Amino acid sequence: MISFHTNHRLLLVVPVTVFTLLSLGIAWVPAMHQKALHADAEAAPVPAEVARGRAIYQAEGCAFCHTQQVRQDTRRPADAEGRFPPLEQDARYGAPSRPKDYGDQDPPFLGTGRTGPDLQNVGVRLPSADWHYTHLFDPRAVVPRSKMPAYRWYFHGKADRREGDRRVLLPVAAQERLGKGVEVWATPDAQALIAYLLSLKPVEK
Repeated sequence: MISFHTNHRLLLVVPVTVFTLLSLGIAWVPAMHQKALHADAEAAPVPAEVARGRAIYQAEGCAFCHTQQVRQDTRRPADAEGRFPPLEQDARYGAPSRPKDYGDQDPPFLGTGRTGPDLQNVGVRLPSADWHYTHLFDPRAVVPRSKMPAYRWYFHGKADRREGDRRVLLPVAAQERLGKGVEVWATPDAQALIAYLLSLKPVEK
């Protein structure tokens, strides 16, 4: 009689087989189902500047403090299309996220914490590029209690600005905080990062 506890072949084959079957049933099959369900005929091309900004966003570790997911509240009734409303604390960020929102992202920046606000749909909620430039240069100039560090290395001043830099139109509060006459110029890297943030908009149906 073959004993599972003494047969080395069984000790290897059985756990590997069980692990493979569980992986197929729990991960692979549902993933393929979702991929087929939400497949796009053709992924929209991403502008080079947006792709560059996304790489900067990833390199700076922005996803550690900002999520990109609006959570749904499954405790409440679904609408006619079977979609649940957003959680009360997420309602200000827009409609709940769907799998298709991340279909062309590698990797998707869902995030794990919200030290800062969620950035899903931020291109609609805050469409002003100059607001984002000011926030990146001096967060507390536009959000007094912000915990975000200032990313001033992405900017130049009047004296050291270079070709390709963009003049930032500072709001009145920022001008008073930084001093009158101060000029802030966004570098191409800052422009790319803000272009990425402004591209974060709802995916069309």
